[in-house]
Amino acid sequence: IIVRADLNGVTTTDTLKMPEKAIVQIPGTEEHFSLGLESTKAEERCLFPDPEKLFAVSDIEGNYNDFITILTNNKIIDSDLNWNFGNGHLVLNGDLVDRGEFVTQVLWLVRKLETEAEKSGGKVHYLLGNHDIMLMQGDTRYAVEKYHDLAKKTGRDLKDYFAPDTYFGSWMRGRNAVEKIGNTVFVHGGLSDSLLTYGISIDKINEIARRNIDVPDSLISKEADLIYGSFGPFWYRGLVTDNKKYDKIKKKELKKILAYFDADMIVVGHCVVDEVSEEFKGNVVRIDVDHYEAESCGIFIENGKAYKAMKSGEKKKLK
Repeated sequence: IIVRADLNGVTTTDTLKMPEKAIVQIPGTEEHFSLGLESTKAEERCLFPDPEKLFAVSDIEGNYNDFITILTNNKIIDSDLNWNFGNGHLVLNGDLVDRGEFVTQVLWLVRKLETEAEKSGGKVHYLLGNHDIMLMQGDTRYAVEKYHDLAKKTGRDLKDYFAPDTYFGSWMRGRNAVEKIGNTVFVHGGLSDSLLTYGISIDKINEIARRNIDVPDSLISKEADLIYGSFGPFWYRGLVTDNKKYDKIKKKELKKILAYFDADMIVVGHCVVDEVSEEFKGNVVRIDVDHYEAESCGIFIENGKAYKAMKSGEKKKLK
C-alpha cells in the first residue's frame, strides 16, 4: 500500500501496483519529482577507490529546502533535481531523518539520486546515523508531530512505516555505518580505539550493524553492543569533543586508529560545529553544521584537495 497526505491532513490509501513510479510532491508548492520503485539492494559495498570528485554533507534531518539548494548550487543536481555530478560521489554522512518537516521527501530524493548516479558511473553513499537507526528501531520521539498524526490516521504507529518489510525500512537496513573511499573514512559519529581492541574491520562493523539492527538489547552480542553503544560509529563523539564517559581523543590514539584502518582522514557528523572545519592537521574533518540555524555547508574533495563547500556553491579552504 501507499499512503499520501495533503496539506490539510487528508489522507488517501491506495494499493500499489508494481512496477510503478512514486510521485513525490513538495507541500505548499507545485514542485514534484518521480522515481521508479525498483527493488533495493540487500547491502552496500563499503570500500571504494578515490573518485575524481566527491561531495559530502551530514545531518540534513528533513531540511529538504536547504538540501536541494546546496546540492544544486554545488552542481550535484540540476534545477530539475536530476543527478548532475557525472562519475562523482555524493556522501550523506548520516541523520537524514527526524526533526524536520520533509523527511520523506529527502529520503525519496536520495533514493532517486542513487539510481541516477549509478547510471552515470557515479555513486550516492547514504551512511546511517544514530537518528536513522533510532527511527528504524522504533524510537520516534524526534519525529515531528505531522508524521505521528499521519500514522495514527492510518491506524498504525510511525515505526511501522520504517519496519523491515516497508520500502524505506528495507532500503535503509542495507546502508552502511562506515565506508572508506580512497584513504578517507566516512562515519556519522566516529571511530573509537575500542574497535581496535576487538579487532573489528570496516566490513565487520557494517555486517554486525546490519545483522543486529532489529535484535533486542537482551539478546545482543558484546561486539554488537559496542557497535550500537557510546563507543560505536553511530554515537561516538570523541573525535570532536569530551563526553561524560570519555575524554576527547588524543593525537597518539588517533594515529593508532588511522593506522589500523589505513586512512589519512576521518570525516564525521553528529557533533554540531559552527562551520565545516578540520582538526589534528586535517586528520579529522567535522561536517555537522546546523542546517536550520546556520548556513548549510559540506566538504568538496577534488584531486586530493578538500574544500569547505558553501550553500551558495562557493568553495573555501578548510580551517
